[in-house]
Amino acid sequence: MVSVNTLADSLNIPAISVPTGYDRVKTSTGATCESTVTSSAYMQTGFYDGNSEDERGFSTNDKGAFVSVIIPIGGAKRRVDCSRFATLELQAREIEIEQLKLELEQMRAMNNTSFSE
Repeated sequence: MVSVNTLADSLNIPAISVPTGYDRVKTSTGATCESTVTSSAYMQTGFYDGNSEDERGFSTNDKGAFVSVIIPIGGAKRRVDCSRFATLELQAREIEIEQLKLELEQMRAMNNTSFSE
């Protein structure tokens, strides 16, 4: 039996690569939430150009295309959901901005009052 990696090597097909990435939310206080962003199933496509010899010494010059479909066994994994964390951080920043605006209005009102006297 020929393994998938041995077959891929003989055809010059690149090894299967898992697409990865993540979302990150970082608060002004330094708290962080990170969540992996990968699909549970994905597809890889490409072309190959293979020059090799078989066990009898015959040379082959293969060219072709390939499609790899990866479907993990065992169902989807639970991932951390940072959306609530991000929403709370945005709400906190909005409240802080409103408080700063009120303070600025109060300071302006005090300055106008002191100049008019």
